[in-house]
Formats: sequence, C-alpha cells, structure tokens
Amino acid sequence: YDPWNAQQLVNELTASEAPMVKVIQGIRLMSPALKELDRLIRTGSEKNPVFRHGGKPVLGWNADNVRVREDANGNIAPDKKHSMDKIDGISATLTALSTFLSVENMVSAYEDHRMEVV
Repeated sequence: YDPWNAQQLVNELTASEAPMVKVIQGIRLMSPALKELDRLIRTGSEKNPVFRHGGKPVLGWNADNVRVREDANGNIAPDKKHSMDKIDGISATLTALSTFLSVENMVSAYEDHRMEVV
C-alpha cells in the first residue's frame, strides 16, 4: 500500500490481520518496478504476451495516459502531474510489482504464466 493519506484503510486492514506491505511511491523506489514492467511489455508480443491484463479496458486506458519523469540519476516513475488522465491502475500494478521485486526467493508468476491483472 501507498501510505500517503491511507491511515484509516491501513488501520482497518491491519485490524483484520490482512498482510500489509508499505510501498513508498517515490521515484527512486518506483523506478525498478517501472523498468521491469516496461521490459515485460517489450519482451512479449500480441500473440504471446509476457504481461497479461486480460484485455481490461480501464488498465489499457490508464497505460495510454501515463507520462514518465526521469531524474538526474536515470530513475523513472509515472508523472501524475503531466499524465493525460487517470493512471491509478498502472500505479497499483507498479506497487504490486515493486513488492514482488523486493521479496527474495519468490517464484515469478511470469515464469509459470499465471500473472494476470484482474
């Protein structure tokens, strides 16, 4: 979860014993996830996608809206201020991917073809 303005939701989910992982949405921490998402999208093809989103039109619309900013160190992140419209689905995807990338010894859903955004 992105902790910005989320304290009430975090309290409720913590009380229900839901597993929680804090993911700060800063450029330095989002960069590896965005670079990995870009790699996954570019690695696949229309017939054999590596990143599958089930043809969800909202996520496709969010992806079309995203604009990226880069800092002096080559870190990249979605630029909400300059994006064309809503990018929330992409932000959620990057939060999940960032969490996955930070966990060691996890089997990639991409490797066994189970990854799908719903």
